[in-house]
Amino acid sequence: MATTQVNVESTADNLGAELATVWGAKVGAAAELKPSAAAAAGGGWLVTVPVDGSALGKVVVWFEPKAATAAAKAALKLDADPKDDALSAFLSDVAMKSADALIKKTGQAGVTLGAPVSSQAPPPDGAPSFDLVSGGKVCKVAVQVEIAAATTPSGPSSSRRLEAVLDVDLPLVVRFGRATMPLRALAVLGPGSVIDMGRSPDEPVELLVGDRLIARGEVVVVGGNYGVRITELTSSQPSVHELEARTS
Repeated sequence: MATTQVNVESTADNLGAELATVWGAKVGAAAELKPSAAAAAGGGWLVTVPVDGSALGKVVVWFEPKAATAAAKAALKLDADPKDDALSAFLSDVAMKSADALIKKTGQAGVTLGAPVSSQAPPPDGAPSFDLVSGGKVCKVAVQVEIAAATTPSGPSSSRRLEAVLDVDLPLVVRFGRATMPLRALAVLGPGSVIDMGRSPDEPVELLVGDRLIARGEVVVVGGNYGVRITELTSSQPSVHELEARTS
């Protein structure tokens, strides 16, 4: 399907303006976005919002971790820094609402946003950097908009939907084993405690995407780091449609 690039409404500056509005509402203080003198770098939180329907692509927002953690702590009214899952949910909501406000300003019908996917990662290559200033505190962010508007009226096909989310990161978990223990036994665990996982060291480890077992394999060493060599793909490996569902 031929596409044409969405015009001014999908620029990084406009996404940044929406981001400042949402951020300010979250933390309870007016927020302003200013071009950053230094490029965003290092590890942080990367949130990707897939775009589908009459427009295809993605909206990406990267957050500097320390300031984002402080903002989430204040917004959520926590006594301690939020855990990773709470921080991820906070930043995903900020990115989702910013992307939604941006898309609504395009005036296009039939545009849908998939569920945001967050991960700890460096900022996207070439993404413009900004300082998000609120209440005297600064959070460095990087934003990227890659959206194309369809030039034909036909609905989104499976291949188009998949193409829009192929760059979205999904967490891959390696599970060595698991055990069930009474609370009394858990309460006395300490350094040196040994837990019987109920499996032989020769048994393969399990690879999961979310809660879905997709493969089994053996532990290997790759460049001084642990890795997994896949020996078996399970019948429950997600299909194209299920992958789309996980990111929409």
